[in-house]
Amino acid sequence: MRNFSLLLIIAGMMFHNHPASGYAALAGVGQEPGNPTPHGVHAEYYRGTHFGEKILSRAEPQINYQWANQTWAPEIDELNFSAKWHGKLHPPVSGTYRLIMRVDDGIRLWLGGKLLVDEWHSQSVTTYTRQVKLKAGGPYDLKIEYFNHHGPGAMQLFWEMPGENPSLAGTPGFRSREIISGKYLFNPPAPLTPKPVAVNAPEKPAKPAVPLTPVVIRKPPVVKSTATAPEKTTKPASASAAPPITAGVSGNTAEKVVKAEVKTFEGLEKGKAVVLRQISFEQSKYILLPDSYAELDKLVTTLEKYPRLQIEIAGHTDGVGDPRLNQALSEHRAIVVANYLMRKGIAENRLSAKGYGSSRPLAGNATEAERSQNRRVEFVIKEN
Repeated sequence: MRNFSLLLIIAGMMFHNHPASGYAALAGVGQEPGNPTPHGVHAEYYRGTHFGEKILSRAEPQINYQWANQTWAPEIDELNFSAKWHGKLHPPVSGTYRLIMRVDDGIRLWLGGKLLVDEWHSQSVTTYTRQVKLKAGGPYDLKIEYFNHHGPGAMQLFWEMPGENPSLAGTPGFRSREIISGKYLFNPPAPLTPKPVAVNAPEKPAKPAVPLTPVVIRKPPVVKSTATAPEKTTKPASASAAPPITAGVSGNTAEKVVKAEVKTFEGLEKGKAVVLRQISFEQSKYILLPDSYAELDKLVTTLEKYPRLQIEIAGHTDGVGDPRLNQALSEHRAIVVANYLMRKGIAENRLSAKGYGSSRPLAGNATEAERSQNRRVEFVIKEN
């Protein structure tokens, strides 16, 4: 009898820990024998904070990292790396969720195709929350970009589910915070490419000739106009669109794209630096200000016009303050500019970002007018 009870306990543990038992009930989809559901997310790690060389790719059960002296993996430099996570989120019930991100340093998070968090800068451990309305099962496409620069780091993704916590009586509305479990995350495998199959289609019979009746059409008078109307493009609806996601917190304001004539940088020479004079950041930070967009869009248009150009984005500071902090600030400002260009469609392999601190001044350092010339971001043609 004791042996029979032991067998029941072991069987219960095996069922409880089976990786597919929760997903079938959650998403309402079965699975074929011998093909377990790949829970969790797909993770990629890169050297440097700018998604340089990919050094590691693996499946992970959830997003829950914090460290001080040890690395996430032997291949990763703990002080200077970037990462991407991607998967499908399957909420267990419909309602309003709170997403909580505990992060050090930079993070960008998309859910259901919407950018909910864009905090791409160095920072100590900071918590960001977003309130969203989700439907049970979803699925919602989840994507996170992250970088760590200098020192300890953290990247944890929590949520609070709808409804009150039944374990805390007398506190209505209280919801427990928990790391999003792998049983709610789905890492879809890469789709298989079907082999082409030759099909001998029967020849279509020739259509009989139909006599045409001439029709007289009165043409409207031609009105000459100097303006050219833009063509309207109808975007086909997606057959597998995810349910809508409603953010309860005002996120980042969408940038307006104005289809007007945009000037380009001309007379470019290999190795010659061009200063981006109309861009600005918050003081002593690398948060890009909106009045910089016009100058950066001009650079985007230039790179689109000359698709073979490869450039280096170079950040510079004045000589005031700690040289090490100036070096880090100049590097991150260059990275922010490069990321803006990539978000506008410029290929990553055409860009590099580097900080020079105060080592390459254009003027002296005695007056504010001189220092303002030294605080700059410029680009240099590497290949033409």
